[in-house]
Amino acid sequence: MVIKHLGLKTKAYIFIGNSRVKFEGDNLETGGKIYKGTPGLLELISMEKTNFKKITNEDKDNYLKILKEQAQRLN
Repeated sequence: MVIKHLGLKTKAYIFIGNSRVKFEGDNLETGGKIYKGTPGLLELISMEKTNFKKITNEDKDNYLKILKEQAQRLN
């Protein structure tokens, strides 16, 4: 499981702003949407120093969606 490789529990969560990002297996859920927990997306969400070699365009797109959803909740 990708999440275990990052040292996260298979059922864990973090916050982006005041929205919870819940990790289940290899997926993550936020704002009622489920995203595939790819190494790149998890890198963007959870690492202090990002390894950009792991990140695909799809990872960037999904991360941007998550951030935009969070921004809408704050307004």
